[in-house]
Amino acid sequence: MLGQGSSNDQITSVPEEPQETDVDREASRQQSLDRLNVLNSMAEASFDGLVLAASAICCTPIALISLIDHDRQWYKANVGLEGVRETPRAISFCTHAIEQPDLFVVEDALLDPRFASSPLVTGDPHIRFYAGAPLHLADGAAVGTLCVIARQPLRLSDQQRQVLRQLGRTAVHLLEGRRALLAEAELRQEAERISSGMPIGLYATDGAGACSFTNPRWQEIFGLSQEESLGSGWADTIHPEDQTPVFAKWIQAAEEARDFEMGFRLLRRDGSVINVHSQAKALRDSSGAITGFLGFVQDVTTEVALRAELLHQASHDALTELLNRRAFDACLSECLQLPPEPGQPGQPGHALLYIDLDQFKIINDAAGHAAGDRLLVQVARLLESFCNPEVSLARLGGDEFGLLLPHCTVAEAEAIAGRIIRALEDFRFLGAEQRFRIGVSIGVVPLVGQGFDPDAVMQAADTSCFAAKESGRNRWHTRGEGDADLISRNQAMRWVTRLQRALDDDCLELHAQRIVPLNPADGDALRAELLLRIREPDGALVLPGAFLPPAERFQLITRLDQWVLQKTIALLAAQASLEGIDRISLNVSGL
Repeated sequence: MLGQGSSNDQITSVPEEPQETDVDREASRQQSLDRLNVLNSMAEASFDGLVLAASAICCTPIALISLIDHDRQWYKANVGLEGVRETPRAISFCTHAIEQPDLFVVEDALLDPRFASSPLVTGDPHIRFYAGAPLHLADGAAVGTLCVIARQPLRLSDQQRQVLRQLGRTAVHLLEGRRALLAEAELRQEAERISSGMPIGLYATDGAGACSFTNPRWQEIFGLSQEESLGSGWADTIHPEDQTPVFAKWIQAAEEARDFEMGFRLLRRDGSVINVHSQAKALRDSSGAITGFLGFVQDVTTEVALRAELLHQASHDALTELLNRRAFDACLSECLQLPPEPGQPGQPGHALLYIDLDQFKIINDAAGHAAGDRLLVQVARLLESFCNPEVSLARLGGDEFGLLLPHCTVAEAEAIAGRIIRALEDFRFLGAEQRFRIGVSIGVVPLVGQGFDPDAVMQAADTSCFAAKESGRNRWHTRGEGDADLISRNQAMRWVTRLQRALDDDCLELHAQRIVPLNPADGDALRAELLLRIREPDGALVLPGAFLPPAERFQLITRLDQWVLQKTIALLAAQASLEGIDRISLNVSGL
């Protein structure tokens, strides 16, 4: 260790590498800029297109490609500061921006002590907002910025920031590509190649909407050549169904001196239809009058198709492609807000058909679930034949379907229900080399008058369908006021709730009825029949005649069987001795 070694220890020092000074870095940066051979060059359309795009996308009146020279910043491209080619480097925002690895943003210069007293802020051009993407060449030198400027505080969205970075990278490609090209024709060709690779189409128009500039990507999107793209030829490519709203929106933007933004469709000459989104910033003269627009257009066909597909999946059943329960409920709620059509014969209003396939489980069990799925699809197509554009058809779940009939009388709804039943009577399904007949039970719910609750309507439809099933299946049942079948079922449903609560809360009781032998010689060992009762909260006893029919009807009877058997065994197990018991009789259901 140092200080404890022998006399032979030698301490060798490693010479430090010389550190690059700020002067050296600045000299290297200046050499990279000089090698570009771009300072004081003429304006070029490829660079002008970039600042047009930056201005339009970031919604700022000023956009520049600024190159930082020894003591000045010089503008290779300029929109919004026409007539100004350079400003002193000492007061420039871009001098700060080139020191950053990423975007340099000043959202309000008056609140930033570095710039609050700058003559560019306190005087013309009165900069309040600045965002600059540093232009880093391949050798790492930052030679300038692509920047956007506004005269009021501003905040860029994440998308605007990302596009500004991309435009900055494109400016670097143009600068380095320009240096590699020797001829003006080659320079133009390379610029167009880079511009055409941009994901957005750029354009500029006069106040009347005639194009004065388009980039290759714009021409590709619209399917027009460069010559065809200039002037008003773009208007003919708008889809005929979208022309009126697009022209109205454009005229409104021009008349009211506001920006234009809209999505619409293009019908190109090859017959293809694409969706685009266009945004343009209005350009004004000193009096505030519109002199033109700078804008961009994007092909959003894929995004529109994806959104449509997601919306379709969210509202449609994946198997049958019909509306799903959620979408049907929305249609029902909307239909219940519709007033009945005046002058309609019979009972004007609307109607709902609740359709349930009979014995569908048999097909699933006999032919398999794949066959059951095929059956549901075929039934869906059959039911669609009873629809018109106003009718809503949905798969509500399992083998249940809903048919919503706006502006339909009760008689018309019943006639449709009858035709559906007859159509399914004639229908035969082939599965697992077997032929099946399909029956259907339909609940018909007239929606006459107002004040219907969607949940209550669906419950009434389900109840009416069940009444049709209990009446023999393959028929319809129309819900009506004072419907005896429905009243009976509703009462039975209330008993189901009471039975479930009695089972959960242990409110059932067993009462023993002694069986006495007629012949005393049979002995006196206990013989009894156990009988089930429900103890009400007020202490009253409910006899089985009230609750056993609903229990059988709604498949609760086996739970009662199990409870009685388990309770009886528990009672017997609790006895000290069974010698005095001869026989215990229990009542069980047919199931």
